[in-house]
Amino acid sequence: MYDKLAEEHAELLAAGSAKERCEELADMIEVILALAGQYGCGENELQRLSAKSELRAAASRKGCTAREIASLIYFGKPLFFFAKQRRFRP
Repeated sequence: MYDKLAEEHAELLAAGSAKERCEELADMIEVILALAGQYGCGENELQRLSAKSELRAAASRKGCTAREIASLIYFGKPLFFFAKQRRFRP
């Protein structure tokens, strides 16, 4: 499967148009999902882990903790709503 992922990555790099790149990205997603399945990780779990990683990265960029970002998301407020109250800017 890792060879297939490398093959799809090479095809992505060689793709000429945005449409072709999107198609190759879709192919890569399918391979990644198959790999995740081999490790007992389904699509939902993979998306949850990806969101968690994205949350940590956003917190790092904003200079706050992931917990602070998560609390903003939990309360359903956009980041700019809290910009003046927090030590970061959106």
